[in-house]
Amino acid sequence: MRTLLTVGVLVLVGAVAWIPLRMLLFGGRASYTNTPQGEWVGTMTLDGVYHADRPWEKGGPQRMAAIKFKLSVADTFMDEYAGWGEIWVTGDPTPIKLRVVRVSVHPNGYIRPAFLAEPLMTADIDGSFTPTEIDLHQEANWAQKFTSTLHRGTDADYQGIAQQLRGAQPSH
Repeated sequence: MRTLLTVGVLVLVGAVAWIPLRMLLFGGRASYTNTPQGEWVGTMTLDGVYHADRPWEKGGPQRMAAIKFKLSVADTFMDEYAGWGEIWVTGDPTPIKLRVVRVSVHPNGYIRPAFLAEPLMTADIDGSFTPTEIDLHQEANWAQKFTSTLHRGTDADYQGIAQQLRGAQPSH
């Protein structure tokens, strides 16, 4: 009986002590509820040319886009997130695949993510994070700039945004 009680106490102490010990040894957080982890959707305003085969061109019409991505913990020690998604630009028949290579959140909410979404953007993205919103902007990447505001959402929300943008397109 005493052995069973000792084992029970050790299991309880181990379970309670594991979270801070894990954080000390491996980094990360006790809870990921107020982090970028999860699904994000929103709109994006693109200014300038974004075609990879013509990066030297300047100017171009402003275009709207729908954007979505899902972030997961990529590095618990560095508190970084990564994931996959897509961007649908008005007037384009198919969406652009998006790879979020890294998002790290600074204590003041500043983020500097790196995206791969050829031909749109690669890096030099600045932004801010709150548990309910991500704001992104890119000021200098060849001839293209963008701003984007995202909120937590699902694929259905993303499809709804894309549908609204399709309805807002001028007819040719």
